[in-house]
Amino acid sequence: MPMRVMTSLDVPDGMRLKELANWNQTEQDWQLFLSANPQGCFVAEVHGRVVGTVTTMIYENRFAWVGMVLVEPEFRKRGIGSALLERAIKHLESRGIACMKLDATPQGKPVYQKLGFVSEYEIDRWRLKRSVKPIKPCTASGKVEDVLYIDREVFGADRSALLKALSQSAPEFVRVLTPPTDPAGYTFGRHGSHSDHLGPWIAYGQGPAAELLAAFLARSSREVVVVDCLAANPWARGLLKRTALSLRARSPGCTEARTSTRVGRRQSAQFSALNSDDSPRARAGIQRQPSRQLRHCVLPRSAVLQASTCHPKTQRFIANRTLPQFSQHGCGLLCRRRFLCLPSRTLFI
Repeated sequence: MPMRVMTSLDVPDGMRLKELANWNQTEQDWQLFLSANPQGCFVAEVHGRVVGTVTTMIYENRFAWVGMVLVEPEFRKRGIGSALLERAIKHLESRGIACMKLDATPQGKPVYQKLGFVSEYEIDRWRLKRSVKPIKPCTASGKVEDVLYIDREVFGADRSALLKALSQSAPEFVRVLTPPTDPAGYTFGRHGSHSDHLGPWIAYGQGPAAELLAAFLARSSREVVVVDCLAANPWARGLLKRTALSLRARSPGCTEARTSTRVGRRQSAQFSALNSDDSPRARAGIQRQPSRQLRHCVLPRSAVLQASTCHPKTQRFIANRTLPQFSQHGCGLLCRRRFLCLPSRTLFI
């Protein structure tokens, strides 16, 4: 199967494939993927025609996000998607990335499992349809710099470039709640081709979470908006259900679209051998990636993250609430008794 690195000239083909899949990405999104990792996005071709895509984004060489796994419908069930994923995995391992993550649909999940990805948690995607009135353009309510330090702890790595790109393309969705001390919550969002999409959506409590969601709905001029939340988070689901019922009473058609699964792939045996003390890399003096990178693999729920490893402001925040202990689970933190983080989406305490 001929495969090659994707370029800007392939964006129209990527848009064609995402439209066939009814996805929400824009040309600007594709350009963001390409600029983030120019050598890590690939296309598959049949007789010179692009029939499949995959993209990768690397965060601080700690872990990577795999996305835009698309195959033209008439070419599915031929192993093209698996071949593209294997190409992406090979590229990431050559960069020393030990952990990879993606969101899997029920249809794609078996493919990812065969390649070593394991389920971490489920994510509900809510599609909220409502009637809207014309609104005046508005600007960001807060500065991106005010939340970068806490977002790094929430997400598990520095994604400031991505957040700044979101703030430039959709400044009206940037909202930072700033009480006298640390931020109480913040949101970003983007304009998709079919709907506006909320995320990240971070809040230290139900009140700020509801306020941020209401602000997003008020600032969006689109009839359809999309919001993701962790399926196991009762507060987030309850908030979205109440919002959906309220919107449905005024405008029918508000639905919970689908559930996807966040999956992760640990470092493989081949990768371990590549980075062992006796490997050619080691003999050549090339150091292994720091063990902190494995922090983003799927770890047992009993694994404890000490507050002392957090940013000082995050540490004070945790200490002031006397939470007993935390467990690591992919990107973001989870409290043992209740969810502390909706990874890359919402943070509740």
